[in-house]
Amino acid sequence: MSDHDFLAPLRDVEPGPSRVDVARAVRNGRRRRRARPVLAALAVCVALGTAIGVLPEHAPEPAAVVLDPLRQVARVGTAGGFTPLSYTTGVDRQEIALTRADSPGAPAGVVVLHAGGRRPAGEPVPDVAGRTAVWTGTTLVWEWSPGAWGEVRLDGGFADLRNRAHRVAQAVVADGGTPVAVPFRITTPLRLVSVRSPVRPGPELAAVELAGDGGTVVVSLRSDGLPDRDVTANARVADRPAVTSDGGVDVLDPGGRYAVRVAPGRGAAPGGTPALTALAAAVHPVPDPADRRTWVADPLTG
Repeated sequence: MSDHDFLAPLRDVEPGPSRVDVARAVRNGRRRRRARPVLAALAVCVALGTAIGVLPEHAPEPAAVVLDPLRQVARVGTAGGFTPLSYTTGVDRQEIALTRADSPGAPAGVVVLHAGGRRPAGEPVPDVAGRTAVWTGTTLVWEWSPGAWGEVRLDGGFADLRNRAHRVAQAVVADGGTPVAVPFRITTPLRLVSVRSPVRPGPELAAVELAGDGGTVVVSLRSDGLPDRDVTANARVADRPAVTSDGGVDVLDPGGRYAVRVAPGRGAAPGGTPALTALAAAVHPVPDPADRRTWVADPLTG
């Protein structure tokens, strides 16, 4: 999943009432943005996510569930031929990217859990965990928590797609929230709004989204694109080999096995490459990122 895909779902970078109208989201099936200044600072901004919902034009619905970017509000098991690929937290919605269980790798569907919303129009289907559910023709929508609606969308030409989506929804367990963990700390005044946690081993260990003045930025730790190993370094950042470009900054971690990547997200990242470089220098990986026991629960503390 690219940083662009990661950023797609999060539009609201500040905790507060849910602004998602699930009914409108399902009807429109497209994305809109709403930018809101969060910090007036010189630094870079960040936002991570993937959205299915659409912001309503009427008064916002009150949030029924408080979502915390430092906690995964739910988990999902393997069901309907699909299995989780990654979890992305947020304050307005949280998302679980899915992949095919028989050929895991590429994204093949998504579960989105909104903080609130309205019941959409659709064909009634059997309840999910005792709560109302409908099928809209493309999406299984159900009340995953009282007053909060979830969506399951699956890719693939299955004749029984609705039944598969229903089984995925049944496999979603809202267990009160699982703390996230990331393999780095960041010294920055920016606001944390999202954390992406891959489920399967891959080049990305974890990624966070930070928000600033009208824009966003993604910070991740990766095992690919290492300066002076995979690509030729063209700079030094924090006295380490680095690659800088308009697309972001990659800095070799002190152990030489990973790279800190800082990339623009949505909106305008003030300061351009110099600001991204400064943020990259302020990212401090844990001594052994391969040891998850050393990861931290909040990248902006300690």
